[in-house]
Amino acid sequence: MADDQMRVGEAIIDLLAREYGVDVVFGIPGVHNIELYRGLHRSGVRAISPRHEQGAGFMADGWSIVTGRPGVCVLISGPGVTNALTPIAQAYHDSRPMLVLASTTPTDALGKSFGPLHDLPDQAKIAESVCAFSKTVTDPEQLPALIEQAFNIFTSTRPRPVHIAIPMDVLAQPCQPLARKRLVVTKPTASPSEIVRAAELMNSAQNPVVIAGGGCINAGSELVAFAQALDAPVLLTGNAKGVMSSAHELCAGNCLVFGRVQRDIEAADVVVVVGTE
Repeated sequence: MADDQMRVGEAIIDLLAREYGVDVVFGIPGVHNIELYRGLHRSGVRAISPRHEQGAGFMADGWSIVTGRPGVCVLISGPGVTNALTPIAQAYHDSRPMLVLASTTPTDALGKSFGPLHDLPDQAKIAESVCAFSKTVTDPEQLPALIEQAFNIFTSTRPRPVHIAIPMDVLAQPCQPLARKRLVVTKPTASPSEIVRAAELMNSAQNPVVIAGGGCINAGSELVAFAQALDAPVLLTGNAKGVMSSAHELCAGNCLVFGRVQRDIEAADVVVVVGTE
């Protein structure tokens, strides 16, 4: 390779570090995904390796909860991805951003059941039900647009995991550094008239209740101020534990299934639900 060239696996890591601020990835290196790991040192990206890919997925999910940034997994083909499906599904259920980069069967054997190591009939299809999208990429030129699409999902709409599978031979191809493919995305905004209507409902409430979920994790002080303005008790979902101090006089705990709590919700004239389904 020429001095200014790198392999596709290294170029992916370089793009993530240079344009998206990725500085930590979680996963287990193997012969399938080694080209992705080759790029870590030069890009200054730290690799954290658990004993099992399920741990990598939960680490990435936890990283996202704590930092507010997408967790990135780097996995091997086949069992590497299937081992991580549980934490990927958890992130999907909880609406958290996770980028799953995985190797897959070489291009000439994709979908042909030739029996290469860790072959799956359709790896992307397996992950599809727990991802915003799940794609197999055989052309490196498609990668910048897909990565940009993933990060747009993470930041401008309801975040969900994204799985990108790259055949081993594609990861090993020489290439130039990948350029970011910027897409213009407009973040959704609330309707001004609906905001006014909601404010009127809350102002007229005699017995309001607030239910807060994991989407409030970075808005704890705002949640407290909001509850105090309404003089409303706050019920927390499991994912919102810690968002509001349990010692606060308006914190009603996080056991929404209790009969007493259900009765209190039913008795409320206005229920404000924030950061949860």
